[in-house]
Amino acid sequence: MLTLDYSVKRRMAALAAGFAMAVLPLSLAAEPIKSHGLFKLEMDMLGSYDGMDLGDDRAGAIYQYTLDIKNADGAGFLHNATAKCFSIGYFTDEPEHQTGFCTVTDVDGDRILQRYHRSTVLGHITYVSGTGKYDGIEGEAEYVVNAEDVWEGNQVASSLTMMGSYVIPKRVFEASAHNGQ
Repeated sequence: MLTLDYSVKRRMAALAAGFAMAVLPLSLAAEPIKSHGLFKLEMDMLGSYDGMDLGDDRAGAIYQYTLDIKNADGAGFLHNATAKCFSIGYFTDEPEHQTGFCTVTDVDGDRILQRYHRSTVLGHITYVSGTGKYDGIEGEAEYVVNAEDVWEGNQVASSLTMMGSYVIPKRVFEASAHNGQ
């Protein structure tokens, strides 16, 4: 039977601990992304609104949402990201319209600012700017609300599917330590 003295056991424990400390942050980091691509995201949304009656069957509202985002491929662009959004909505006897902004944050803390417009269950987003690996990002996407919004008081829950494309300028992408190409 092999026995190890105390100093060897300590060195092995230190090595194991060092290895665990080195690997742990990698497992929490965002997946490497490509400089451009197509994507499909699945999102769960929770939010609230503060509405106001504008008379003549018209109303307005200010919405705040949070989103949990998963890439449909299980990895890659914005997988496991979160978003905080706000918008202003307007209602008449026509479909509802909302216009707003979201800040999407990936697991590394890099962010994308996106502008969106929604009419009933269909929406469009455009990337406005980004930080870190997303600096200079360009792109857009369409999204659909998968099921009717579920309302309880002034709280709302829903799920969305978004499909689109993005491009990160080559000069920014090559400087990023997070690239996948």
